[in-house]
Amino acid sequence: MAITYKKALKTVVFTLHDASTVTAADTAEKAIGSEALGMYDAKGVIVVPGENNITKFDFSQVVKVVITTAASEDITKADPYCGE
Repeated sequence: MAITYKKALKTVVFTLHDASTVTAADTAEKAIGSEALGMYDAKGVIVVPGENNITKFDFSQVVKVVITTAASEDITKADPYCGE
């Protein structure tokens, strides 16, 4: 029997002192937004990997953080206790 569930996916938009924005969004496979928010909460350097680059900035450059959460599509995985 398979298990079906949804993940809470966060999208975090950081607005910096120069009015630019950096967006970090979770996917079903990678918690990019959640990890960036954790780095911000830890008051460290925030690292946001992109497809072709990596954006790094210090938490002190951030003037505003907007967080939105949405549910993922259904995710199905095999039940480890049920022999399928």
